[in-house]
Amino acid sequence: MRGDDPAAACSCYSETFVITDFATSFDKLGIRGEAPQGIGGLNNHDIFLQSMLSSNLADSLNFETGVDMFFGNDDGFLGRFENNQRVFVRMRYVF
Repeated sequence: MRGDDPAAACSCYSETFVITDFATSFDKLGIRGEAPQGIGGLNNHDIFLQSMLSSNLADSLNFETGVDMFFGNDDGFLGRFENNQRVFVRMRYVF
């Protein structure tokens, strides 16, 4: 430990996040859309957003598609994934 600096002795990392989940959705022609859900890091100004569309193709068959996006500084908790955006398609059968 160097001197009396407590920050020098601590190798921990602290981040403050805000989580948003808007209840807004729309239903047109059997397709439901959800407003982007997100997590924002306040310390490093980094963000994760997810938006999705879904449809029930049958009583037990559900189809979903969406996108996950990361933005921010490379040194932020979420920003380090900035080059890892993804588009997903998921089909779910419940029996």
